[in-house]
Amino acid sequence: AGNFVVADYGSGIVMAVPAHDQRDFEFAKKYKIPIKIVMQPNNKKIDVNSMKEAYTEEGVLINSDKFNGINSKDAKDKITKKLETKGIGKKTVKYKLRDWLVSRQRYWGTPIPIIYCDQCGIVPVPDKDLPIKLPPLKDYRPKGVPPLASSKKFLEVKCPNCKLPAKRDAETLDTFVDSSWYYLRYTDPKNKNKFADDSKLKAWLPVKLYIIGAEHSVLHLLYARFITKVLHDRSCLNFIEPFLKLRHLGLILGTDGQKMSKSKGNVINPDGIVKEFGADSFRMYEMFMGPFEDGQPWDTKGVIGVYRFLGRVWNFISKLEKTKLIADEVEKILNKAIKEIGDDIRDMKFNTGVSGLMKLLNALEDKMLTVKQYETFLKLMAPFAPHLAEELWQNVLKNGKSIHLEKWPEYDEKLLAEEKINLVIQVNGRVRDTIMVKKGLSEEETRKLALASENVKRHIVGEVKKIIYVRDRIINLVV
Repeated sequence: AGNFVVADYGSGIVMAVPAHDQRDFEFAKKYKIPIKIVMQPNNKKIDVNSMKEAYTEEGVLINSDKFNGINSKDAKDKITKKLETKGIGKKTVKYKLRDWLVSRQRYWGTPIPIIYCDQCGIVPVPDKDLPIKLPPLKDYRPKGVPPLASSKKFLEVKCPNCKLPAKRDAETLDTFVDSSWYYLRYTDPKNKNKFADDSKLKAWLPVKLYIIGAEHSVLHLLYARFITKVLHDRSCLNFIEPFLKLRHLGLILGTDGQKMSKSKGNVINPDGIVKEFGADSFRMYEMFMGPFEDGQPWDTKGVIGVYRFLGRVWNFISKLEKTKLIADEVEKILNKAIKEIGDDIRDMKFNTGVSGLMKLLNALEDKMLTVKQYETFLKLMAPFAPHLAEELWQNVLKNGKSIHLEKWPEYDEKLLAEEKINLVIQVNGRVRDTIMVKKGLSEEETRKLALASENVKRHIVGEVKKIIYVRDRIINLVV
């Protein structure tokens, strides 16, 4: 008997291939069951006696009657077709779906709309009596029975069919039941006549970008897709997938690098951080900690660093040393920042976006800007520090409309093209020169500049056989 057999998966018939499945191999070795090779690598024989583990790669079939010599990939289809012609079986897809237990013995949740009657059996609650609301309870803890069972008024009702005494279901639905469709109701949450207006469903859905923790990416996503497909099949929705793009959000860990837990005593209370440093410092530090999808340990020193940066921003805008002259240097600096920070936000690289803001302040802090340039800086900062940006936008720059109703600044491609970069020139992998060139040069233009360098010429003997070019970074001439 093998304890690794999944009884409710597949047809119930168990196949054992000890030479080509590791668990079967270990089982056969332990109980001294003969092992027969039925697949081996091309032009190579496997010695059963010297096998240390199962051979699980692709190969050529042996000891397989008419299928000997056939590649294992092709053999799958050929064997399946033969079985189909004999009426033994057919090719199919097996899903690892299991029954979903949706009931929970807790108070907080959606009551299950079922009534149990001794005469009528299981009776659904009539539509006119929906939704069922949770009764007020002083004690939510289960005491051998679900919390709702302690409310006699809630539990004991009349059967909708025969009107005899009956009982409600005392359990509540798993919260996944609610979170599997809530995004649909969000499109029209105050509609009392319909679940949601068709025009609003079409306007807002499917969800363009959905951000959840990695721990919900299996079950929650599975249920959401299941319910969406059911509603689509019933012609309630005009789309079959609920989310077009899904991204994971990394966990913020405790200062000890472990997942925050009350039992470990490593929980950081955000209320205290907000009270001491402000919501913007807290928000911006969370973005600055590291890549969006990675878990990062909390470090209060990092919050202090962001808090000081925002203080510098306050001083920079508040002094408002404005000018009517538009300095080309300032325009180029802002133009580059608009492109790079905008790209970071789009790609959800918020940590590098915050870093870009810090570099931008360093570059502008000692310069005089026009009012429009100050406004551009604040627009770039608004997604990261919304409260401070709004305060400076209205009370210092004296704008009436909220900064969060403004469009994202546009950048000039021509100014980006004028930007200079340091190009490294190598010959046979060794650096021979570094020259300042215009950003975005083609490989051909870069090759001409490289070959014109006196330092490079001295090291080229014969013909250049190959060129390795990384735009705006390096060119390697292989001779």
